[in-house]
Amino acid sequence: MFPVAFAVMENESEESWEWFLRLLHEAIGMPEGLVISSDMQKGLQNAIENVYPLAEHRECMRHLFSNFKKKFRGDLFKFGLWGAARTYSQSHFDDLIAEIDANCPAAMEFLNKEHTKLWSRSKFGTISKCDYLTNNIAEVFNSWISEERHKPIIDLIDAIRQRIMVRFNERRRIVRNWKGSIVPKVLDYIKLISRGLNTYSVHRSSEVLAEVTKNGLRWEVNLEERRCSCRAWQVKGVPCVHAASLIASIRNARWEDYVDSYFTVTRLKTTYSNGIAPMPSKDKWMKYELGYKMLPPILKRPVGRPRKSSRIKAWDEPTKRSHKCTRCGLYGHYRNTCKNAVPSQDNEDSSSGSNRKRNANIGATQPKKKACPSTIFKILEKENI
Repeated sequence: MFPVAFAVMENESEESWEWFLRLLHEAIGMPEGLVISSDMQKGLQNAIENVYPLAEHRECMRHLFSNFKKKFRGDLFKFGLWGAARTYSQSHFDDLIAEIDANCPAAMEFLNKEHTKLWSRSKFGTISKCDYLTNNIAEVFNSWISEERHKPIIDLIDAIRQRIMVRFNERRRIVRNWKGSIVPKVLDYIKLISRGLNTYSVHRSSEVLAEVTKNGLRWEVNLEERRCSCRAWQVKGVPCVHAASLIASIRNARWEDYVDSYFTVTRLKTTYSNGIAPMPSKDKWMKYELGYKMLPPILKRPVGRPRKSSRIKAWDEPTKRSHKCTRCGLYGHYRNTCKNAVPSQDNEDSSSGSNRKRNANIGATQPKKKACPSTIFKILEKENI
């Protein structure tokens, strides 16, 4: 994660977001292939359309599914929707969406109406070389500064600046010791996909063109254009398993020739080459006379108790606490949806009747114990005292 800009605003309104984005536009302009990923807040969505109308606007899949499952539940939606989000292939995306539409047209109507931004990798552009589906990286940053979030504004900004300064220096120190031309994470990925390349068959058309097949499926690979018909190579910037099958068949092939420059050690060193200058404490800062007194902003506290954590869990992430059914006594579901077998009423009545008889017999056969005279004397002695 490389922080570009941050700000403190009174609330997450359209005016605040547009103010922040306009300052960001003055700082970085409109880079080619700019991608903005959001959680589809109404204020933020309108601000992005006003300031960055040409940017590729993506939607966080976790927020989308969290909103979607409030109306539509079931394995068809859970696996079908996430499968459509993860696939790079347009044809595979169409098949999954068609299955959802055939079983529940209302679900597709809801998606087309409420979630109009990009949320599937099959729709992502090929310039940014980023295939993130969620905003987890932003949540990691929020967790990273969680200890400073309750400080006054000046102390908060200064603490964030110091953390970023230290982090940049750590990155420079780590990158300085790296060997090779490709970042280690990409090398690990290439080693991982290279383990199963023997299951793919390569049929060459030329030195740079080939068909790669497996289990009756076929993909077209073009090494010169760094393109595969699965689209994973174009979106990620790193060879997919189909392209890796062709590259591995070439003698003395260099993987760095097929990896995008974003993932080279040289580009990473350039990214962190400019450090953040250190600063003295506040008592040594220069003082200016503004001619007026700066008052704190008027804050409006939202309704309800503040949440300790705003992180939205993944669809397959288990919960820490599970509800107990009052019908069968098992965990993980409610009484109105319980389908487990329970003892019949007759069995319960007979069992309860037998318990009453058993208790009656026990009371009849076991006489009450009489108190020992010494015990009675001790009790009377305590009462006299």
